[in-house]
Amino acid sequence: MIPLPVHIFVHRSFLQRVANTFGCIPLYLDKAVQVPNDPTEQIRLIIAGFLSSLHISMEQQKPFNPILGETFQGFIDGCPIYLEQISHHPPVYALQFYGRGYKIDGTFQVIAKVSISGIRAMDFGAFRITFESNRKVMYVRYPCIRMEGMAFGKRTISFESKLIVFDPANNLFAKVKLDPDKNLYSLFHKDKLTHDAFRGGIYQISPEFTQAKLAEVRKGEKKLKSKPKNYLNQVSKVEGTWMDRVVIDDITYWKVGVNIPFKLVYSQSPLPSDSTYREDLLLLMKEDIPAADEAKVRLENLQRQDKALREAARLK
Repeated sequence: MIPLPVHIFVHRSFLQRVANTFGCIPLYLDKAVQVPNDPTEQIRLIIAGFLSSLHISMEQQKPFNPILGETFQGFIDGCPIYLEQISHHPPVYALQFYGRGYKIDGTFQVIAKVSISGIRAMDFGAFRITFESNRKVMYVRYPCIRMEGMAFGKRTISFESKLIVFDPANNLFAKVKLDPDKNLYSLFHKDKLTHDAFRGGIYQISPEFTQAKLAEVRKGEKKLKSKPKNYLNQVSKVEGTWMDRVVIDDITYWKVGVNIPFKLVYSQSPLPSDSTYREDLLLLMKEDIPAADEAKVRLENLQRQDKALREAARLK
């Protein structure tokens, strides 16, 4: 296997990138805590929090793949966030974020599908949001990232599929479609949307459909599928673009340049396994490219050797 050269990498690990995308979460989840008796407004705020965070994750350079057991500790607006790479193949990471009056946690399997035109990256898993005051639990499924023009053509990076927010306690289900006009039929639409657009809504669903979706979440299903026939009625309309604004029921919840995300602050006393201690990353930051390449290969070989030892032990 030919290793990728370090000069194509950004100066951080994938775990650090994920933590950084939580920059807008306290702006909206802190407000959601304050309206426990208004579940529709809570789900609106959660939608706004996650959609407004999408633009933060846009980077052309590749982050370092985490080593098994690698961790990261940081703070967003004073709230601690923790990540750990818990599986090598398939790549799976775990996340915990402790907000003021709520906690977000989950495990996610990262899968990248490569085609001639580009790459489609998916995080299979669900964020679980637990509110401390009433122990209510809600679930969030993240959309996919699509990168095109990797080999030829114009290079673009965008989101597709859906953002799902599910409130089983109140039979509420939100589905927001990213890049809704990407299919060929939209070429004939007079008012074709831009690639950063999204459209969707919040829907009241039946208790039976709630139980079916809850069973899927608990089994770790990769998708939470739904169709219009599953909805009793629409309670809110969601629209906007992830590069500019989030509008729900004609109210702007997020506007770029107005609602500023919080910066990720690194822990001053992290675990020895923290991403910030990676030898290859530190050498790259010092611009010692040859040494960084050697350190990266050494870490990857150690990980392969560890994997071989685990497989050998499993066969005994």
